Amino acid sequence: MRLAAGTERIGNATVRGSMQTTPTSHRPISDLLSTDRNPTSGRLAADCYVPSPTMHACQSIGGALTKRSKYRNTRCEWGGIKFDSLKERSRWIVLVNRLARGEIADLQRQVPFVLAEAAVVGGKRKRARAYVADFVYVTLAGDRVVEDVKGFRTSMYELKKHLMKTVHNLEIREVM
Repeated sequence: MRLAAGTERIGNATVRGSMQTTPTSHRPISDLLSTDRNPTSGRLAADCYVPSPTMHACQSIGGALTKRSKYRNTRCEWGGIKFDSLKERSRWIVLVNRLARGEIADLQRQVPFVLAEAAVVGGKRKRARAYVADFVYVTLAGDRVVEDVKGFRTSMYELKKHLMKTVHNLEIREVM
């Protein structure tokens, strides 16, 4: 999918103006294999989009070794939008295409839902507790869908999923 020149937003996601708007799948392979580095991360273009199966404990970013993320996700960027994982980026592309075809409406990403308001406990002020959904959109039938891209379920996620149902009466659709 190509973004029109001057596109600043897709749903509630902001597209950075300095980024090339052609996704990796539409670039010639020679561009991906070049030694051009991403100006924001310093990584090679191919490193951001093609995970290396040989990297086990560390990831190479700009020539320096860094510790691998806790849940083995690879942060990336597509069309000027940053994503926490390749799975999340792939799901975003699918949803943007569905939005363009008119199958869904009001597509948003990283939407916060307050699960417990801020309170004073034992004389100390405690912050509000929230769940941040990866994607929220409305179907043609008018149903609000809350999606979360999961590679690994944590006990904290299970608690937040339960609270989303009891507090907001919203079911979280998990995309594996």
